[in-house]
Amino acid sequence: MAPMTALNFVFVATGLLALTGTQPAKFAGPLGALATLIGAVVLVGYWYGTPLLYGGHTIPVALSTACGFFLSGIALVTLAGSAGWPLRTFLGDSTRAVLLRAFVPLITAAALINGWINARLPTRIHVNPAVTSALCAVVFAALIALIISQISILVGGRIDRAEAARNLAQAELLALNAHLETKVEERTRELRAKNQQMEEDLQMARKLQIALLPQKFPTVPADVPAQDSALRFLSLYFPTGDVSGDFFNVFPIGEKEVGIFICDVMGHGVRSALITSMIRGLVEEHGQAAADPGELLTRVNRALAIILKQADTTMFATCFYVVADVERAQLRFANAGHPSALHIQHGNGAAQKLQGNGRPGPAMGLFPTASYATSSSPMKKGDRVMLFTDGLFEVEDASGTLFTEEQLHTTVTRYAALPAQEFFDRVINHVRQFSERKSFDDDVCVVGMEVQHTG
Repeated sequence: MAPMTALNFVFVATGLLALTGTQPAKFAGPLGALATLIGAVVLVGYWYGTPLLYGGHTIPVALSTACGFFLSGIALVTLAGSAGWPLRTFLGDSTRAVLLRAFVPLITAAALINGWINARLPTRIHVNPAVTSALCAVVFAALIALIISQISILVGGRIDRAEAARNLAQAELLALNAHLETKVEERTRELRAKNQQMEEDLQMARKLQIALLPQKFPTVPADVPAQDSALRFLSLYFPTGDVSGDFFNVFPIGEKEVGIFICDVMGHGVRSALITSMIRGLVEEHGQAAADPGELLTRVNRALAIILKQADTTMFATCFYVVADVERAQLRFANAGHPSALHIQHGNGAAQKLQGNGRPGPAMGLFPTASYATSSSPMKKGDRVMLFTDGLFEVEDASGTLFTEEQLHTTVTRYAALPAQEFFDRVINHVRQFSERKSFDDDVCVVGMEVQHTG
């Protein structure tokens, strides 16, 4: 057996064995390529008439055996699959694979034809070797030119198609950008219109909410002018947004009594404003209990809690309600988790909390069965009552220090001797100076009452 035959048997057999393993592409492909290469060398030897290539003076490889090994090697490479070498380098749509598929067969064919002409033609037609060499050069040059032209057509076509695809993609991108710009402009106009509508709605809500506040305070008795009234009132209202969660009302109860109601709904904005409107309506609905502050708050709380439960919403409001009874010279009040109103007594100017004998009840809207107690305190000529929401004292200075409720009491006492309007203005300005800001961080509502006479 020829040595090359034995070697090829080893390569082919090892390749077949590799095909049964876990990674056939890793070994079978290269072994098949070696068998194919050896078979090709032997075939070229027979093609050129060169015995050295197919065995020389030793035992030669038969032509049929060389063909068998050549085809067996190709079969091994094919069976190894596209993931194995060398097949994977020729497959795919990459430029390298395309060039290899086109270049390798043509160059191989050109080299074989040129070599055959050099080796076999002079002995067959008995021509001068120089003529043969010249003929080979012409043929080889023609073949190379043909190869280069084919490669140029192939690569140029791919480049042209890629350029056309790029131009098409760029045109589509430009069209898409123009479309997106148009869409963005349309959406921007729509959002601007919706924002404008929302702003108009909020402004309307603000106007309505302010319209719901007392525009004119009652007099006691009802038929006397304001300067002769037993009770005089004033209010300050500073919402931080378009709509507020703070609300107050001052309304007559008979000829000699006036109710002062103030509340602070949790949060800010439209939801809080809606709750304040609901509370105002509930207070009016249960007006028959207005003379008894505890009973009124109990009824309003029960109704509010039921409504919020049905709406599956958790909201609450702190409220303080005081009734000024001129005939009895008495203040009756009830508290639903709200900062206690201040009673500034005439003479000593001391500010005392209206907190009665018990603790304040819970905020309204949370517990439908909650009840609120009514407490009372005497009042006399010259006394003042100040109701307010927590935004008045929950402010910070530049260092983050809070203005406490106790500091508010001290400030109220300091300015108690001033006329009513100036007194309230000084208190507000003092708080603003403490916070070093022109506006408050939270909604602020202040209602003041001054007793001109009793009886």
